[in-house]
Amino acid sequence: MAASSDLLGNPYTFVNTLGTGVKKFYYEPRDGFMEGPLEGGLGILKGTAGIINYTAASMAGSIGKMTNTMNKGLIMLSGDKEYIHAKEISDIKNKPKTTLSGMWQGTKSLGTSVISGVSGVVTKPVAGAQSGGIGGFFKGAGIGLAGLVTKPVSGVFDLVS
Repeated sequence: MAASSDLLGNPYTFVNTLGTGVKKFYYEPRDGFMEGPLEGGLGILKGTAGIINYTAASMAGSIGKMTNTMNKGLIMLSGDKEYIHAKEISDIKNKPKTTLSGMWQGTKSLGTSVISGVSGVVTKPVAGAQSGGIGGFFKGAGIGLAGLVTKPVSGVFDLVS
């Protein structure tokens, strides 16, 4: 059983991945020098590349989990149930498979979040007034203003994660 917390990332995977990098950093040069000085030099390069690669991968995974968790909490503060529901569906359907697709999705999400935040200042009070009169207008205005702040910040978290 692996210890995991979305707020902290996954400490078990973080340490395990980092440990793999440390092993490569140690074993690649050692094994190379057993074969000769040239192989030892190549082993140093391979070991150094290994520790850098595994350290970056373990940190990226943890940072992604943490920002994703903060993002979910922030989105709830917007109070926009339709936006929250649409975002949850989009996040489930559109899991990135590569780094490049993840960067594209994060950029797209940032743009969508900013547009939704800005447009919500007008559309939410109008929709609120249509469904609930003057009280609905003020409720919609509050949701619109909250979204103006929370949605673009959420988009930044999407970009990071």
